[in-house]
Amino acid sequence: MRRRLILTAISAIMSITSFAQTKAETLSFAINDSQIYPGTSRTISVYVPSTYSGDKPACLAIMMDGIIYGLQGAIEDLSKSEEMPVTIAVGIEPGKILDSDGNVIRYNRSNEFDRTDGVFASFLELEVIPKVKELTTQDGRKVLLSDRPEDRMVLGASSGGIAAFAAAWNRPDLFSRVYSIVGTYVPMRGADRLPGIMRKAEPQRIRFYLQDNDKDSWNELFGSWYEYNLLLNSALEFAGYEVEHHWDKGGHNGNNGAAVMKDALKFLWKGWPEAVGLGSSGNETLNAITTGNPDWEKMSFPTMEEQKNWESTCAGLEAIYPGGQHCAIVEAGDNWVMNYTRSENGTLSNGQEFYYLYEPAYAIQFDNEGYLYCLTSLGIEACDQNGRVRVILSTPPGKRVLAFKLSDSRIEVKCEDGKFYSKPIKRKGLADPLSSPIPKSEGQG
Repeated sequence: MRRRLILTAISAIMSITSFAQTKAETLSFAINDSQIYPGTSRTISVYVPSTYSGDKPACLAIMMDGIIYGLQGAIEDLSKSEEMPVTIAVGIEPGKILDSDGNVIRYNRSNEFDRTDGVFASFLELEVIPKVKELTTQDGRKVLLSDRPEDRMVLGASSGGIAAFAAAWNRPDLFSRVYSIVGTYVPMRGADRLPGIMRKAEPQRIRFYLQDNDKDSWNELFGSWYEYNLLLNSALEFAGYEVEHHWDKGGHNGNNGAAVMKDALKFLWKGWPEAVGLGSSGNETLNAITTGNPDWEKMSFPTMEEQKNWESTCAGLEAIYPGGQHCAIVEAGDNWVMNYTRSENGTLSNGQEFYYLYEPAYAIQFDNEGYLYCLTSLGIEACDQNGRVRVILSTPPGKRVLAFKLSDSRIEVKCEDGKFYSKPIKRKGLADPLSSPIPKSEGQG
């Protein structure tokens, strides 16, 4: 027994000594062979804090334009005080295309950071994170990263702020915590649309911290950064997100964002390791259609014949309104969907551009209340009887949807990888539009 106690004490002393000798370290590597951004080159920096032991996966913080604005020191201090988990930081330099002499042919920063789609998130998922996981520190600690979205945050300043926002919003399966400093939610590459989209889209499991300055405007051509941040903050609150903001005096710089870095991290990581919760949207139409859970369930078909039958009843480029009095038809590549009145013998007339979408549709279908569901690159946009998008249903994150259908209180999709998913909704599809009851009119409001 005495010998066992001595060995246990020695082991504990060795463990303490090993921890005390662990040092913070910054690693780096280059990406010159990107398939997502062909021809670009960039440097990726990786900060491994002294609190990282290397024996279990760490949390992840990805920051645009490098690891800046005091993030390293904040991680060191807060992970030591256990006010945030042990976290490895990754700094992403934007890509450049260089000639043989090293001169810049093209800067890629705005194209990578200012967009609102999921391309940059795919770059992080497929080309950055796997390379980070291959690294080892000089003292032999293998870089282990958690794959859970609740263990990952993304942050950045200016265009890096919108990059962080878009990465998480498009891929809530990858990231659940966002810190945006003087974010570029302005009319550059569509980010000015985000406040409206947030009010209509299904909430995701994401927590936000927004920082901006009252005179923030890098280029007045694009408007006031500050005003757009105010709009986005209001929209996120309306949509039920857990969001904190910090507005300061000043112009377009990250100094104030750096000053509140620790406060932002404490807010974003509070409650960890629990997942970020889902809020309740103020969008009454959204709540009347969805169940409040954005998650999709995998579907399977016992036979190929059943799968073919499913595909044969998917939404198409035309949809008949319940009762058959009018009809919607997609014009290829257009944000407008046409509406025609329809006679009893099927003759169409009085065609108008009627339903206006955020993105062009490539399949449409009515529900039993006369709402038109439109499959777009943004999600499934649902228009009211008067042609306005009221709801945006998320699609399975990271997957391109090829087809969808409304069934009996469910929405079902087929993805490009050949997999099928479904989730319940409170509306119903139309087995036979012509014999379906005409829904109650919403009037002209």
